[in-house]
Amino acid sequence: MLIKNIGTVQLGGDIRRGSLEKNGMGEAVGGIVVMRSGQNAQEVIDRIKEKIKEITPGLPEGVTIVPSYDRSILIKEAVGTLQRALWEAGIVVSIMVAIFLLHFRSIVRILIELPVSVLLSFILMYTFGITSNIMSLGG
Repeated sequence: MLIKNIGTVQLGGDIRRGSLEKNGMGEAVGGIVVMRSGQNAQEVIDRIKEKIKEITPGLPEGVTIVPSYDRSILIKEAVGTLQRALWEAGIVVSIMVAIFLLHFRSIVRILIELPVSVLLSFILMYTFGITSNIMSLGG
């Protein structure tokens, strides 16, 4: 079977790269920042924001840099969720021990063990080269 039997071949324009439609308001130029493996995401995002502030005064009139996806909010929320879960666990366990055992030393021991166990897990993650990304924080 030949191509001429199923269609026509003609030269066209090159594929446009880096151009996208933004909110139906015309074209915009898009870019993606790729982080190197093993880097701290929050530090990379902070350096990108600093660089954007640094180059903004030199941009032509009417040109702005607008981030469309900022992972720093997600990172801060994940850390906040971890802190809130630790507090909730400490309070609930303390109340349960107080109600059922009526033993103050057990409550103190549990309140010490919860943060120590989280600290130990971060030390082990560091030792084995596991990054503290969203998945590992969720675990």
